[in-house]
Amino acid sequence: MCKRSILRTILYTLIVINVAFIWTMSIYSKEASGAQSGFVAELLRTLMPFLRKIPDDTFGFIVRKLAHFSEFAFLGLLSASALLERCDRKHEKIARLILPTLLLCLAVATTDETLQYFTNRGCSVRDMFIDFSGSVFGFALLCAVRALILRIKRQK
Repeated sequence: MCKRSILRTILYTLIVINVAFIWTMSIYSKEASGAQSGFVAELLRTLMPFLRKIPDDTFGFIVRKLAHFSEFAFLGLLSASALLERCDRKHEKIARLILPTLLLCLAVATTDETLQYFTNRGCSVRDMFIDFSGSVFGFALLCAVRALILRIKRQK
């Protein structure tokens, strides 16, 4: 098995694991999810005492939304990695595959919110937007870093 094949296998495996993690978190009950968020919020406040100035409800909301954004930013980063690897290998135009890749991220976000509907946590278009924004952020971040690296290499 060549290095590229191993890389491709690792990337797709990480994507599947990430999506499974996202969807597993979505099927937790409202109470279990709230307990997780509460634990993380308290941990952050212990590590950074200045966060105690933020009201509990507001801080809990921020922690929950940042958790979703982060999960999906990682999905966007992995998706961009897989896309760039494919385009490098097959000498394809990246622009042609950006929309389908991001649409897959949107499908994961939509499914995530739909799963939450069935666990009585509610389905929110706002949360779907936050999730998808995380994917776009992770995707754009990796593409920007790659472009910067390529530019530096060309200048040398």
